[in-house]
Amino acid sequence: MLTIKGKKIVIDFIYALFYILDGKKDYFYVGRSEDVDRRMGQHRSNAKCGATEDSREFIRTLWTAALDFDHEILATITTD
Repeated sequence: MLTIKGKKIVIDFIYALFYILDGKKDYFYVGRSEDVDRRMGQHRSNAKCGATEDSREFIRTLWTAALDFDHEILATITTD
């Protein structure tokens, strides 16, 4: 969050998680966060600790197949 001339400005990022298989980028999750790096860490730690949401289970399936995932920023949203 930024404060400009007394106004609080929130910058959110819409991001997608993807993996690459056979040279093709496959998306499996879309999220929104002010801090994408922190959120990526949460995705990884939640998958490691056994969280049962579909995306966390899918991340574990990727890891079992020796694949990893990354993210891509799709849009930036600024609100005040």
